[in-house]
Amino acid sequence: MVLPLPAPPGGGGYPYVLRGLKPRALPYPLLALGAGRGLYPRAEDFRLGELFPGTEARTQVLPGLTHLDLLTEREGRTAGLLLRYLQDLGLLGPGGPP
Repeated sequence: MVLPLPAPPGGGGYPYVLRGLKPRALPYPLLALGAGRGLYPRAEDFRLGELFPGTEARTQVLPGLTHLDLLTEREGRTAGLLLRYLQDLGLLGPGGPP
């Protein structure tokens, strides 16, 4: 059940969240992808450091796109970014998935 919570002293906060939900570090790295003409057109719009303090995070924005669609994208830019990210984490071999 989502309840509005009172703002913390000094303002700010997250008024429509589950009780106890707050910014926290995650035990795994994050990848945030945005579309240059989409909801978050700049990497700094994601505010990952505020939401996940102390978490390794990478943000990339694909210029010229309105939204990201991994399955129907013609140029494969989103899939390419995901593949490189997984390779950088050592989760895939250099040739990609088996």
